[in-house]
Amino acid sequence: MAQNTESLTTFINRRISIIYLIVLVISVPLIYYISIAQVEKEASSELRNLVATFRQMSPELLESKIKNENSAASGIAKLLLVHNSYFYRYIDVNQAQGKTQFSEHNQKLISQFQLNVEQQSVSGKMTDKNLQLIYKAFPVRTFADELEGFVMFGIKLDNYSTIIIVRVATFIGMMTILYAVIISSINTTLRSHVINPLLRINNRTRAVANGEIDKVFESQRKDEVGELIKSIELLRRSLSISMNMHQKNTRQ
Repeated sequence: MAQNTESLTTFINRRISIIYLIVLVISVPLIYYISIAQVEKEASSELRNLVATFRQMSPELLESKIKNENSAASGIAKLLLVHNSYFYRYIDVNQAQGKTQFSEHNQKLISQFQLNVEQQSVSGKMTDKNLQLIYKAFPVRTFADELEGFVMFGIKLDNYSTIIIVRVATFIGMMTILYAVIISSINTTLRSHVINPLLRINNRTRAVANGEIDKVFESQRKDEVGELIKSIELLRRSLSISMNMHQKNTRQ
């Protein structure tokens, strides 16, 4: 019986462990994508506020050569000092054309602004020197609508890997604690309400099989285990009556 009892608890624990692993396998990718979406959403909102702030600081900010606007540049410098997650850059087309190391992404932005004179801005996500950020770029043109460069505002994205590691570790920790509590509760309940009563029933049926039929086997339980005990008690009484009748017949 001890072997069967161990197999029962092992069977249940294994099923719970499988459910635990399935939950982890499904949840970890969800946490990954939700974390990325949440970070980008927050950064996009902050980027809109950043552009609005610059517009208030200098109305001509996105309509003329920002590189020559000392007051605006001073305001930008102050904001960059206060908020190290902010990103600002002015790209001069003439300076960029002679640099082979000029980034491919900025070259695409220049081409895009040159091909479409009416385009007012471009938004997107990029990586600059291992730095991930979302940006919004505005063209700077002459009165003849020739492109002189573009202003790029950006918000540095928090490190995805750090956020994901923290959130996944927290989730796994919480799930592991929950798993341990569930396993412990189920094992305790199973042992007190099922396994121990089954061990008593097993011992009692063995005793009846060995001829110990005089001891009453009773239980106050009204569930399936209680019904099983009542059935064994009825069997014991029947055996007891049969043996008593057999003994009387033998004496006669």
